[in-house]
Amino acid sequence: MDHSEEDANFFAKLRFKGDVFEGEYIPVAALPSVTAYQKTLTEMAIAIWREDNPDRVNLPKNFRNSFSLGLEGIGQGSKVARLPRIYEDGQAVFGDIEFEDIFLEAQERLAKIVSAANHNSPFEPLPSNVLHSFEAMRRPLKASDSIEVIPTSEGKKRPENFLLSRSSVAKVVSFSSERRLQDISGLGFISGKNDNPPQVKILADCGQFHYQMEFRELRDAVDFELGRVVQFSIRAETDNANRVTQVIDRVGVSPVVQTKLSEKLHVRLLTLEASVDDDFQFGKEVSLRARDLIDYLGRLKSAVSLFATEESGVIFEWKEDSCAISLEVMKDQYLYGVSDLSNSEFREKSYKIMKPILLRSVLRPRSFVRDEVF
Repeated sequence: MDHSEEDANFFAKLRFKGDVFEGEYIPVAALPSVTAYQKTLTEMAIAIWREDNPDRVNLPKNFRNSFSLGLEGIGQGSKVARLPRIYEDGQAVFGDIEFEDIFLEAQERLAKIVSAANHNSPFEPLPSNVLHSFEAMRRPLKASDSIEVIPTSEGKKRPENFLLSRSSVAKVVSFSSERRLQDISGLGFISGKNDNPPQVKILADCGQFHYQMEFRELRDAVDFELGRVVQFSIRAETDNANRVTQVIDRVGVSPVVQTKLSEKLHVRLLTLEASVDDDFQFGKEVSLRARDLIDYLGRLKSAVSLFATEESGVIFEWKEDSCAISLEVMKDQYLYGVSDLSNSEFREKSYKIMKPILLRSVLRPRSFVRDEVF
C-alpha cells in the first residue's frame, strides 16, 4: 500500500533495517527504540525550553505530557513504524499551542546532530539530559541493524532523513559526554543576582554560570546590576562545544572599562532618543538593551554604526571578515543578520532573549551565515 498521501499525518516514521527485520514482523524486542525516540525528543524539547528561559526553574505545567506519539501501521510484512502525534481531548485546539514548535525544533536539532555524525562532520553535543534516552535507542539493535528516521509533520517535510545505528548513537553519546578543564576569560552580561549565597549569574558566549562574590561587594556595587557587562575569568569544566558545564574556580570579575567606540555609541544613542519622531519613541526596555550592547560591542569591535528603526528599535551595523552584520534591538526580540559580501549569501535569525548562541553568532559571523557548528 502506498502511504505517501498519509505520511503528512505522522510526526515521524521509523524504518527498521537489518537481518533481524527481514521476517514478516518487527520483533517486539525492537519496539523500546520507539519509546526511546519519544523520550529523546521530549528531553531535547526540555533542553531547548531551558535555553530560552534561563531564569525559570520549573517547567510549564503539563510540558512533558503535552507531547505523545502513537504507533500505527505495523502490519504483516511492514518494516515501518508510523508515529502520529496524539492529542488529549481539546489539547490541539485549546491548549499547549505554545509548545507545538518546540517539539518540531527538537526533532530538527536531533536530525542535524546525527546526520553530521554520520558524515564525519562537526556536530553540536547533545544536552546532558538527552543522553540517557538517546542511548536507549541503540540497545535493541544489533551491530548490523539500523533505524532510518523520516521526520514529517503537518504536510511539511522537516529535516532530511537520518540513520540511527549502534555505532552512530555511540559516537554521538561519547562525544557529548566528554568534558575538559579550561581557563576561560571573556565578556558577559549580568543575568541574575542572589543574596544567599551571594553570587551573580553571568551570560556569555560559553554559556550561563554562577559566580560567587563577597556579600558586601555584591550589595554595594552598582556595576553588577542586571544587564551590565563584565569581564570575567574562570576555570571551568566544558563540553566539546566549549560550553561551561561546571565552574571549578573563580579567578576574577570586574565591570568593563569604556572605550572610545562605546563612548561614541552612547552619545549617538542619546542623540537618537532625543531626536526620534513621537511615533517611533524608544521604550525603556529597548534603551536599556541597547546601552548594554554598546558596552559589549564597544569592547569587541573596531567600528560600529547605530541607527533608529521605524519599529521603535535600534540597529547596530558593522563589517568584519568580508561580512556585513546587523543586530537589531526591539522590545520583544533581537534580530541578527549576516551577509557574506564575497558570495551574497545571507542569513538572519531572531532571538526572544539574549542567549549564549546569539553571542557566539556575534563573535563568529562567518560561521553563522554558513550555518556551521561553532
